[in-house]
Amino acid sequence: MTDTDGSKVALKTSLTEQMGAESGTLVNILNVTGSGDTFKVAEGTIADPVVESGAVVVIDKADAETVEIGSRVKVDYSCSIAGCSFDSYWPL
Repeated sequence: MTDTDGSKVALKTSLTEQMGAESGTLVNILNVTGSGDTFKVAEGTIADPVVESGAVVVIDKADAETVEIGSRVKVDYSCSIAGCSFDSYWPL
């Protein structure tokens, strides 16, 4: 992934291959309220390579201010070849 205009940022996550992280996969980033509700604040793409300590997710710089330590990263399985899977959240 090339960011020639500075419009993207990279976030280190704890999402690993064992948790479904694959290079190029879309993810949603969600914040959690005090009552446990979640809401989407950004979306991004898993960068290459995915390492044992966790994947790097690339998001728009404009969305970066809404992401917090502890935000959840959800692989977007919304109907891939493998089918649909939901509620697979992993913290940043």
